[in-house]
Amino acid sequence: MSMEIAKMLVENELTIAKLYGVCAVHFPEIGGFWRDLVQEEIKHAETIKELLSEVDGKALKFNSKRFNIRPLEISMEHAEDVINRIEFGDINLIGCLSLAYDIEQSVIESKYYEIFEGRSREFSDRLKSVRNESRGHAIKIREMKQKVLAGENNAV
Repeated sequence: MSMEIAKMLVENELTIAKLYGVCAVHFPEIGGFWRDLVQEEIKHAETIKELLSEVDGKALKFNSKRFNIRPLEISMEHAEDVINRIEFGDINLIGCLSLAYDIEQSVIESKYYEIFEGRSREFSDRLKSVRNESRGHAIKIREMKQKVLAGENNAV
């Protein structure tokens, strides 16, 4: 089950990257902003894959008891729903930024990084980086929403 959860974490990052890619196409006025987020989400997925390859049960192991899989499933379902709504034109830029912020917040609050346990400094630093970048995404999205609301669409 632990490996299944970890693979879902990778899939979640890639689903969020897909969402941001759709946003870049449908909201080209801030396309560069969305494309930067896509690259960072892909980087998160790659980091998680690397960690998966290092799980050996000794230096790095799973702690699936700390993790509830349902919020992750809900997050992925929500991201797919948002993608569909964007493609059908049901969400404007402000709505999209709001929903993207909510998705990033759910990633932070789920604390999925706690599924991995390890003692090495390198491991801790990589996990901390993913966690901090997710927090940074939420901040960037919130700031972009404020700029758009203030009429600064071309600020990016």
